[in-house]
Amino acid sequence: MELAHLLVLQAGDRLVDEQDLGPSGQRPDDLHLPAGAERHHLDGDVGQGGDPEPFHQPFGPGDEVVALDGRPVGSTDRFLTYTRSHVGQQIAITVLRHGHRITVRTAPVLSDVGGHMVGRLGIVVGEGRQRYNPLAAIGKAFISTGSAVKQVILALGKIFGPSGLRRIGDLLAGTRPRQTSDVVSVVGASRLAGEAVQAGAWDSLFGLLVTFNIFVGILNLVPLPPLDGGHLAVLVYEKARHRRPDLRKLVPLTAAVTGFILLLAVSLVYIDLTSPVPNPFR
Repeated sequence: MELAHLLVLQAGDRLVDEQDLGPSGQRPDDLHLPAGAERHHLDGDVGQGGDPEPFHQPFGPGDEVVALDGRPVGSTDRFLTYTRSHVGQQIAITVLRHGHRITVRTAPVLSDVGGHMVGRLGIVVGEGRQRYNPLAAIGKAFISTGSAVKQVILALGKIFGPSGLRRIGDLLAGTRPRQTSDVVSVVGASRLAGEAVQAGAWDSLFGLLVTFNIFVGILNLVPLPPLDGGHLAVLVYEKARHRRPDLRKLVPLTAAVTGFILLLAVSLVYIDLTSPVPNPFR
């Protein structure tokens, strides 16, 4: 089994302010990517024989991003969301290089990405792979599935909570720019899937499909009619009270929940059509 971890895939030296090398003192002159990964050509400088010249900047291909300002980061979305929300603010990025931790301090600058002005660092990050033997893979699979379920539950609470609904209202009004962490409709998810295919990020595509199925499954278990969780709640009521509830009393609640879901779905489709989520695979 292989699990993902966040890697620097490509780096430039124009947007980095300063660096603080670790105890090894190593510079990224000769970094090596994991087996099967592609080494990207940087800045258009080509040496004799068509090979890229050595590059000199704090980030380099193969660096594993482990923390932002001391907080663990394990996904491209988290990295992009954090850096794009700290434009002009210096942040400390901790990377793992050749077994040594190195902290790079830099400040994102505004840049045009797909017609949207967002904060950028001048590097490209993506998910690398880490292999596990079959026995370890079984344990990792349970841990990863549990983590995905937990994240979906937390996301549901955020989406349908006061801050999440206020965020959707701001997006409808056009007062806030879209972020990669924003909830999307089927339209937005389809666009993200297409962008993942174009970028060759098949892992992200399958992860998107898995997350979508977990999201729908957990949402459907919410104990409100007309969701399946509502039907289960009625069955539990019958078993506990030994009598059938008056379903006519559930009609107003069913209508309210249905109307809310439809309104939310239409709103998200409108937002995805008028202000798509920035492409996280650029």
